[in-house]
Amino acid sequence: MSASSFLLPFIVAMLVVSAGAAGTFATHPTIPQPAPQGFPERVQSSQPPLQTDPVNVTRNYASSPAPTGVADYGVENVGGSVSAYKMALSSVTGTAMLNSVNSSSEFGLWTLQLNVVMKVNTTAGSYSYWLQDVFIGPWKVHQLVHADFDYSIWNWTAPYASMNSTWVSGGNGALSPWCTGSDCSGAGAGCTLTGCYTYEGGVQCCNYSLPLGLRLGINVSYSGSGVRIGFSGASAIGIVPLSTHTSTYDTVTISEPNTITDAAILVDGYEMAPGIQLGRQTYYEADFVFAGPGNLETSTFTSMNATISMSYTLENGSVIAPLSVFEFGETGERAANLAVTPTDLLHGFEFHVGLGRTNSEVDYVRKLQTLESLSASYSFLGEPPSGMTAVLDYVNNGTETFMTLGTSPTTFRADAGTDWRVITEGALSNSTLRWAPSQANGTVSGMQVIHPVYYQQLLVHLGFEVTGGGEGYTNPLVNFTQFGRTTTSTANSSVWMDAGASYSYPYSLAGSGPTERWISNNTAGTVSGPGKIQVNYQHQYSVTIAATEDGSVSYVVGSYSGTISPGTAQTFYVQPGTEISLTATPASFWYEFGGWGGAGGVSGSQIHEPISSAVSFKGDFSINALNIIGALTLVGGLLVLGVFVLLRKVRGPIRQHSGLGAQMTPENLKGFEPTVY
Repeated sequence: MSASSFLLPFIVAMLVVSAGAAGTFATHPTIPQPAPQGFPERVQSSQPPLQTDPVNVTRNYASSPAPTGVADYGVENVGGSVSAYKMALSSVTGTAMLNSVNSSSEFGLWTLQLNVVMKVNTTAGSYSYWLQDVFIGPWKVHQLVHADFDYSIWNWTAPYASMNSTWVSGGNGALSPWCTGSDCSGAGAGCTLTGCYTYEGGVQCCNYSLPLGLRLGINVSYSGSGVRIGFSGASAIGIVPLSTHTSTYDTVTISEPNTITDAAILVDGYEMAPGIQLGRQTYYEADFVFAGPGNLETSTFTSMNATISMSYTLENGSVIAPLSVFEFGETGERAANLAVTPTDLLHGFEFHVGLGRTNSEVDYVRKLQTLESLSASYSFLGEPPSGMTAVLDYVNNGTETFMTLGTSPTTFRADAGTDWRVITEGALSNSTLRWAPSQANGTVSGMQVIHPVYYQQLLVHLGFEVTGGGEGYTNPLVNFTQFGRTTTSTANSSVWMDAGASYSYPYSLAGSGPTERWISNNTAGTVSGPGKIQVNYQHQYSVTIAATEDGSVSYVVGSYSGTISPGTAQTFYVQPGTEISLTATPASFWYEFGGWGGAGGVSGSQIHEPISSAVSFKGDFSINALNIIGALTLVGGLLVLGVFVLLRKVRGPIRQHSGLGAQMTPENLKGFEPTVY
């Protein structure tokens, strides 16, 4: 879709700039050059401006709805003191990270516009052009959602100066008339006046998916009687950083009838364009704003979460951020309900855009930071991949800056207190393999040496599983090597590990104790490729078997078998459901089995049952009283018999003696006490 279908009607409300006097920008208040530390000097009020006071930035927009984002009018308000400055720029870049954007406008369309004004001074006069680089999205085509980069060049100097097919060349766009009437004040296709045209073109940007990084750019250069305008764009889906090399998708050359003495994008807080159209004046300003899709439409957003920033390249090559920005720009399309707030400024002069309302009274003036000297280089551990580039992303003079690193140190300067990061481009990397720097980011604080070492790393999932169930354990902490150092992560997570490095799991899971545990005998290894490490932990209960001094216990516990000696004990760890068989055996005839201590009511000298919890079996043995009594009775009887036999053997048969009378009888033996031997 061309830009004209979106932006053409707005020219009705834009100012026509009349041809100015011949000369260069130097005939106006001095074009600022970089001051010490790269900051442009302000134009002081004592210098002769084109009008007495700085321009009134709220002339066209004073509240929402308005094109909302960041806009530099060349005006700053510090504590109520308003001053102006003027800058001639060779390029302007807008960068955005879109996290959430939804609009309730028709088809859900909206635009993110980079708008600037180019002024061309020639030997015959001055001409002004309004330049637009626009991101239009999102479109849905054949189930795919995509977006476009469109651009427009508006001849603000019409009808006093020409812009026709003879004078415009090199681009892939086309000229379209935008005016009717003697002063180009009406929009339409019936234009008969010389130069009342806009040149517009564009390309398909990308498949649209959030989060989405965007960069739009407009650059200007000139030679002889021709001025070249380049329109650039870049996008990156997801959190991958934008490429540092924004591609120019079209270049247009405008040939002027006379020799060009100067041409640049102009930000001027002193000068308004002298022409007037429908009672509305326009500024020499630069803006990067969210707005409606076209035809002067207003978009109401149902969600918005984005960060945006704008940067300039001065004519001497220095890159800076705007000195001061307001929340509203100057295009005809508007946003109904967006608000702008500054971020922590660690990434430069950056702003957050969310739902809310613009505040036309707020002017964000960039704080001038102290510049610190840094030294940066990089190296590889092992053979470096072919075609890889390491790029340092840092903040200089309030704007995001990129520098390609080498293996030898390079010195540069960055704003104190801002963030830096290393971006890796061109390395053979994918979702499971990468080359990553040991120093990926940091904050500028004093003199620093930045030297990232690149490691080849593999994406590995640290898995584990438990056999046999149970409760009360926690995921193990796994030690592994990352950037040459041992680090720790909880299992059931994915981590980047140095290729060829080692890892180790704990032998037992946290929550294990003396009666219940979860253990593994295979807990260490070396990473040879991406994928999943799976360590199996077995759930085990303790089985303790003991015997008192007077007996032993023979056992079969799973695959273990043996005998517990008298007065000893042994503990086994087995999985739930393991069968156990025990047999208690007294040490001798004089002892007997008295039961199983700690067995929970189990009786009998033999046990055969599965294990479902931690258990303890103690074979209790004691003296067998009945056996002893029986033995003593038997021994006593045998002793009496033995004595009797002995007596018979020693004394012989009992004979009758004279004097005793008759043969001895039991009655006659009463009172006779035999001699005991």
